[in-house]
Amino acid sequence: MAPGLDRDICLSKRLETHTTPEQASLDAALIADPVVRGAAVMRWVETHNKAWNPQQVLPLCDQLEGRDRGACHRRVQSAHLNR
Repeated sequence: MAPGLDRDICLSKRLETHTTPEQASLDAALIADPVVRGAAVMRWVETHNKAWNPQQVLPLCDQLEGRDRGACHRRVQSAHLNR
C-alpha cells in the first residue's frame, strides 16, 4: 500500500490486533502520522497493558512524541490505571 493516511489507518487497525508489545511496536514504527500513531498506541496500551510488565511496554510508548509519550508512560506505570 502506498504511504499516506489510508496506509497509516490500516496499520493502526492491525496494531490493535497484536497481542505482544513487540508486535505492536513494529507496526507503530511504520505509522507516519503522529496523531494516528498516538491514538493506535494508546488504544493498544489501554487494552493490553495489564498483561505486560511496564518495562516491556515502555519502548512502545517511546515511539510517541511530546505529551503523548508522557501520557503513555504514566498509563503504563500507574498502578491505579492497570486494574
